[in-house]
Amino acid sequence: MQTQTTQPRTPPVSGRGVLQIPGGKTKNRLRIGTWNVNSLYEPGKFANTIQEMQRLNIDIMGICETWWPNGGECSAQGVKFYYSGNNSPSHRNGVGIIVTEHLAKCVTNFIPLLDRAMLLKINTKPVELNVIQIYAPTAEKDDDEIEGFYCEIESLLKLTKPHEMTIIMGDFNAKIGTGRVNDIVGPFGLGTRNDRGNRLIEFCEEFKFKVTNTWFRLPPRRLYTWKSPQDNAGNIVRNQIDFILINKRFATSIMKVSTYPGADVPSDHNLLQANVKIKLARIIRNRQQSKLDVGKLKNDEIKSNIFTEVNNRLNTIMNDNIENVNIYWNKVKTMLYDTSKNILGTKKSVPKQRWMTTAILSLMDERRTHKNKNISKYRRIQKVIRKECRKAKANWLKNECEQIEQIQSTHNDFSLHRKIKEISGQYRKSNPSILVNHRHQIIVDSEERKDFWAKYIKEIFSDHKRLDISNNNSSSRQLTGPSITRDEVRKAIQLSKDNKAAGPDDLPVEIIKLIDDEKLMILEKLYNHIYDSGQFPTDCLKSTFIPLPKKNNAKTCNEHRLISLMSHALKKFLKILRNRIYKKCEKNMGTTQFGFKDGTGTREAFKRI
Repeated sequence: MQTQTTQPRTPPVSGRGVLQIPGGKTKNRLRIGTWNVNSLYEPGKFANTIQEMQRLNIDIMGICETWWPNGGECSAQGVKFYYSGNNSPSHRNGVGIIVTEHLAKCVTNFIPLLDRAMLLKINTKPVELNVIQIYAPTAEKDDDEIEGFYCEIESLLKLTKPHEMTIIMGDFNAKIGTGRVNDIVGPFGLGTRNDRGNRLIEFCEEFKFKVTNTWFRLPPRRLYTWKSPQDNAGNIVRNQIDFILINKRFATSIMKVSTYPGADVPSDHNLLQANVKIKLARIIRNRQQSKLDVGKLKNDEIKSNIFTEVNNRLNTIMNDNIENVNIYWNKVKTMLYDTSKNILGTKKSVPKQRWMTTAILSLMDERRTHKNKNISKYRRIQKVIRKECRKAKANWLKNECEQIEQIQSTHNDFSLHRKIKEISGQYRKSNPSILVNHRHQIIVDSEERKDFWAKYIKEIFSDHKRLDISNNNSSSRQLTGPSITRDEVRKAIQLSKDNKAAGPDDLPVEIIKLIDDEKLMILEKLYNHIYDSGQFPTDCLKSTFIPLPKKNNAKTCNEHRLISLMSHALKKFLKILRNRIYKKCEKNMGTTQFGFKDGTGTREAFKRI
């Protein structure tokens, strides 16, 4: 049985779109942390990290060594996770940023550059906040790889503006040591500086950054971020190699920086957390209609109820005349959508890591109480947690496989493939891509990206050879044809395939198929009005273009293929016209024509040879 964890209550948003804390006071502070968790690939590790983040009320949590392949974003347990990895079979390295569900609404852009650096842009007041999460190469890597790493950070800094607050955080694998260095490094560092530490200071000096966790007087226990494997009671080997940097202009916004040795995720690193004085600003997004859960139409009783309700509603406009095509179509569309929504409801997003139980999360809490106190008991509980995670995941997979077998027995191939993708994590997966312009510069601003795509689409769809029939001698000929019949409308709808994505009107073809033969007169009347007047409903002329990458790390427009989502009602009209044109063309096709003709495909051509 699946159990759900109780999520912390999210503070409300004021009318001005600023995050508020209880008591009516505006929240002007964010808690930002970074943590090398030594892989989120282990079962239960992701849930454990989220649990600690919520326990400590952290708003933004940077993660090093995610070990997650590729890049993308996902939602789970009241948070949103943005991550950037690689395509190698071992999928080592990787960085990510976990933000609260409420703060995710303020994220304006996500740049998954490489597996060692990524950028998250957040809409805040009075200036925008840029968070760069990094994971530097370890000590055994050569200097060329280190220089390449700093070049990656530099390329991300070019996407920010000088007047914006920029925070760079993560595991730098560098020791800055004690001793103040101008206004870059404070007097409260830890350890002895090494060459990688000198390179980090050079970087901070060049780009005007300050190492924040060296400016607060704290005991060594609150300064060290990494514990060496050789560390023991007689030989303490602990270093400060994780840092939070901020551009000097906003250094006074940092209120406190400290490590939390008591925060518990199986790792040799400590959580490093900072309090930043800044406000969140709301982003006004276009609200999209929820998608109807058409899968419920497989239930005969539900389908019968919707069929009756839809046709009863349409019966009220059977005798209406079309004075304005937009008003008429909106009336039809609203009746179909609202009636179906009342019965079907909308699709629910599938939460990630559904096998996690409250019992395992309670064990993780218990394990935390023994950290740095009772090592043997800590390790014993850790073994139990790993065993319970494997057991819970195995039971969940067993139940899912039984559902797959049940779907397979009904020969429902579509639902079968959908279920398999859902289990494997491929269903509803979001893979943000980087878009570069003609000068190979990354486009960050969302409006600029839309304009760039719009210009590209207009260019590839422009037709310079299109004939101008207004000056054609044959323009005086009658360009009309016979009226569209109900049989043509019925045939176009019956030949439509189910489970096709809806257009901007969010009206699935499965709902249009519920219109009975008598009420098809409404569509017949609409199509004849369009056919005679040439006036289309405005929203039928809108299409949603979705770019799909042709390869991994696609960055230019021509490295994507475009699919267009248009209204199913418009598709039926175009299908009717296509059938008419096809019949005329078929009469003029020769006997040697193969392809683009029913019953004369490639196989038939081979038979003629």
